[in-house]
This record gives sequence, C-alpha cells and structure tokens, in this order.
Amino acid sequence: MPSFNPQLVLSSIFLGVGVWAIIKPKHVVRHTFHRSIMTTDSLLITRCLGAQAMLCGIALKTAKLTRQTYIWFGIFGSAPFLYIDLYYFFIDPTFTKYIFLDLLGNVFLVGACYLGAKQLK
Repeated sequence: MPSFNPQLVLSSIFLGVGVWAIIKPKHVVRHTFHRSIMTTDSLLITRCLGAQAMLCGIALKTAKLTRQTYIWFGIFGSAPFLYIDLYYFFIDPTFTKYIFLDLLGNVFLVGACYLGAKQLK
C-alpha cells in the first residue's frame, strides 16, 4: 500500500491553483470576487498570485522538507490564508460562496502539514 506523501499534496495544491489562475484568470475572478470589485487589474493580480503559487508549488515539490518546515508552513504559512478567507467572506464581504473551496484547500494544507510533521517525528 503506498504511503501518504504530504509533500506531493502540498505542491500539487499550489501548482494546480497557480496554473488555473494564470491560464483562466477570468474564471477565477468571476467565481471568487463579487462583481462590484472586479476590474481589469483583477486579472493581472490574479495572474501574479498564480505565478507566486506556482513558484511555491515548485519549491515545495523540489525541497527537502523537515519536520520544522511542516510545522512552520502549517501554522504560519496557512493561518493568514484562513484568516483572509473568513474575514473577507463574513466581515467585509468581498468573496463569493466559492471562497469556501479555497478555505477547504487551506484546511487540506494544514492537514498535510500536520501529517508531514507527524511522519518525520
């Protein structure tokens, strides 16, 4: 039975979302942001964030991750994203209901980091 590979999960999430944001930025913006805040700049920003996500995915895929890496990435790397998703959905409604897909992805990131740290204990 193949063992769970948290590094592959982490890198795949970032690479997948990054490619989607670069290739289909209108789709990402249309399904994520309320129409009232969409501008032509939204597409540029979405592509830039997609490129950063891809860079992160490549780094996660090729680096040797340690227990400390998983802990830091899981806590300090994911917490801001969880906060942004929740804040801009409930307090300052900027995102549509589809932001919960991003929130779910961030929960998977935290879970993969937890499991990665646990495997290296």
